[in-house]
Amino acid sequence: MTEELVFFTPLLPFPSGSGSAMRAAVALEILAEKHSVVVVNTLQWGWRKGIFDRKWVEQRAAYLEIAPQADAAALESVFRNRRLAGVYVYRLAAAPLALRVLALHPARAVLDLDDDECARAERFLALRELGGDREIAARTRAEIPQLRTLRRLLLPRFDKIFLASEADRRTLAEQFPRHKFAHLPNVIHTPEHPPCSNPEPGRLLFIGTLDYFPNEDAILYFAESILPWIPNAAVRPTVRVVGPGAPDRVRALAIDIAGQVSDLAPEYARAAAVIVPLRAASGTRIKILEAFAFGRPVVSTSIGAEGLNVTDGEHLLIADDPSAFAQACERLLRDPALGERLAANAFAWLRENHSLAQARAALHAAFEREDQR
Repeated sequence: MTEELVFFTPLLPFPSGSGSAMRAAVALEILAEKHSVVVVNTLQWGWRKGIFDRKWVEQRAAYLEIAPQADAAALESVFRNRRLAGVYVYRLAAAPLALRVLALHPARAVLDLDDDECARAERFLALRELGGDREIAARTRAEIPQLRTLRRLLLPRFDKIFLASEADRRTLAEQFPRHKFAHLPNVIHTPEHPPCSNPEPGRLLFIGTLDYFPNEDAILYFAESILPWIPNAAVRPTVRVVGPGAPDRVRALAIDIAGQVSDLAPEYARAAAVIVPLRAASGTRIKILEAFAFGRPVVSTSIGAEGLNVTDGEHLLIADDPSAFAQACERLLRDPALGERLAANAFAWLRENHSLAQARAALHAAFEREDQR
């Protein structure tokens, strides 16, 4: 009987559409190189048509099991007579169901937290309060102690725990010194050379899932607080927003809301610059890595670029108050040569620091037997 590696995830892995789906997709692709992978989608984060593609997963996995948390008993019956080489759990939300299977078949268990979820919740809480969302802020405040308790109870059950950010890894290693934390950087498929581009003068691009609160806040913040500060340049700036789930208050903005698109390459090719005006985030931003891979210059807040070892003025422009962010955008619109220099430096940095080879080494090592090391 062939041993299988079971991959638990609250959303379908997919190489586009959202940072979480993209990180899970890389893990699935790499683990499938050496293992027969069974993907168990716990459905906790929904299933958005147009982002997730069941066929993409089925082409890489031995098979796909759809198993909501309520069907734990049914899932146990599926795995009762199987042999497991290991269990890979993406995000803490999927861990309780995974542990039900591990109780039947003790095996090496790896948890990809992605980020420090408690720190993320506290940041989102502060942003909700800033925006006056008192009801959601109160709910988040009540959930944080529960999340801390869940994390404290579940972490000891895993042999290794991955974080996307080295800073998060250090923080959690200090809090839980008995557990084995490791850095698994976000990576992205990167070509040998940046693809050709034909930027439209003045075109600023934002890409993100817009029912994810930090992205919603970012585009509202940019449109209302930053865009009015951009000086009159040689060309009038235009803002293009690509991503699903735009709420009404985003759709009401006087900017171009494109929604979900099937191919991001033309969007990047036409962008004079990519904007990342995030005021809350966690882990590391795949949206910046993707912009680097497409050879586009980036303007970001410090929070947007957090966790990435990039330098302001060398790989991208970083600005944190509305006036400074506006001036950084205007610099790129006025000086295409500056954008080309930043993009070239960023592309080289990406290939050196966030390659598939780095993720491949970390993931395969996580499931090596002692006699293979």
